[in-house]
Amino acid sequence: GNRLVQISRLSLDESYNEAKRIVHGINNELSQLYGNCIEVSLRKYLGVERIGVRINIDMSCFVKLLYLIAEKFPRSENNKDDLEVPIQGNTLIGKYYYVNLYKFGWFPIVIINVKRSRGYSSLNGIRNNVKNLAIVKDETGKIKRIIKDLREIIKKILRIPSPEKLGISYPHLYTLVPDLLETIDVLEYTADHGITASCFAEIRRVLESIAWASLDDILYFNSIEMGNKWAQSLFISTHSLWYDWVSKRCNRESFPKWKNKLAILLKLRSSKNEKPEDFLDKIPISIFLLTMSHFIKEKVDYAPYFSIEEFKKTLLREINAFSGKIHPVNLGYIENVFSQHKGYRYIVPCFPKPEFILRYIDDVLRLDYGFYAQFMETSKFVHYYSITQNVYPFISVLEIIILRSQLEEFAKVINKTIDYWRKRVYRLAKILPSKNT
Repeated sequence: GNRLVQISRLSLDESYNEAKRIVHGINNELSQLYGNCIEVSLRKYLGVERIGVRINIDMSCFVKLLYLIAEKFPRSENNKDDLEVPIQGNTLIGKYYYVNLYKFGWFPIVIINVKRSRGYSSLNGIRNNVKNLAIVKDETGKIKRIIKDLREIIKKILRIPSPEKLGISYPHLYTLVPDLLETIDVLEYTADHGITASCFAEIRRVLESIAWASLDDILYFNSIEMGNKWAQSLFISTHSLWYDWVSKRCNRESFPKWKNKLAILLKLRSSKNEKPEDFLDKIPISIFLLTMSHFIKEKVDYAPYFSIEEFKKTLLREINAFSGKIHPVNLGYIENVFSQHKGYRYIVPCFPKPEFILRYIDDVLRLDYGFYAQFMETSKFVHYYSITQNVYPFISVLEIIILRSQLEEFAKVINKTIDYWRKRVYRLAKILPSKNT
């Protein structure tokens, strides 16, 4: 706009020719961003020394573009309607690049309304007009249904054989249900009010919580299946001092490096196409601890610790069961670990990094766009990035479509995880004798 205003001091013919050159450049930029959906044109008026500027929007094309940006559409050569628009990567932050293109254009208007005594009254009118659009009503209706479905998905955790009757401790994920349902309530409130940054922050919180609990329960269930009826969850009760202690002392490896260590421990053979990820949902607590612990000589008050002598006994039992049922174990590796720590009396589980936990569950469930990817993308809405900050709710149709699309991906991951978890509990129910309570 400023580029066109600056030529107003020229003669009409000079202004028109210069305006054509500028508009040609603007249309090239618009084409790169929006395909052929938006175009600027010039108009001359007879008898008036003035040039008109017109913005032409193909609404059918523009709506398709919004969905293309928001929904990770795979482009099909057979689909002639596909828009050839260079998306900024199929990431959540990439999609927000487009939201950000115009969102800050509203910023001066928002500030003016904040300063006025009438507050947001005029902006509320704009917001209500957007909320009443058919496309927005459809999307917000879908968002409400997804959130309702999420509540039911989480409640499925409670629909398992009673832990008391199975004679086991409450699984970690089981204890999270009240907190998860409260978080979904917060998610619903922020979605209803168009506070999208807060929606993504709540999604991130749920992803991290469920990943932690799922890993804990997988290890716990595996130990019980290996015959260790005295097994206890590792991470059901955590302490910030434990985390701080571990951060200073443990070599908390990345998940890929840890998988290489597991491959050595299990003597996996590439010739037989044996991969670490094939065993992640089978290793018991003791094997995990062997690869993810810090050896100490004195007890600590704020972290769980295990006597090495007792740990060895448990490890031997579980390794024998694992070798008999699942896969042989490299005993030389185990002997080497203990020989390097002679004189030590206890071990403390290392607190894995979030990256480790999230990728572990992704590998167990064979998720592509799973816990790790969604956690990393929604983290941009927890920490400060100007591209993700709220300006004013419900002034962006695209932002609403993106939220609905992201909630769908999130719900798929949570549903698949909880279904897997329930199958594991029912498998335990077949192994363990039921107890009367």
